[in-house]
Amino acid sequence: MLKTVNPNKTYLLKSFQMDIICPEEVQLTTENIILGDRMGGHQLYCSQLEDGTYRISGFSLSNKPIDGENGVLFSFNIYDTNDVFRIENIKLS
Repeated sequence: MLKTVNPNKTYLLKSFQMDIICPEEVQLTTENIILGDRMGGHQLYCSQLEDGTYRISGFSLSNKPIDGENGVLFSFNIYDTNDVFRIENIKLS
């Protein structure tokens, strides 16, 4: 099952950060997260915090705005459709 992160916005969005709480058997890395079409020229980083939460950050080194007003920022594949994911500490700028 593909999980997507897709915020709608009414203002200029240049970067974001959020924490994703996953089941223990799910591991996220920068390599297994798929950038959406809106992220042209942006970089995405994923790191695991001490408590097991994953912190996802997306930004442009040139401070370029994220393309469009709606659509997928990033996605990742999971294999068990019963898994529950929580997204917390969302920061959009």
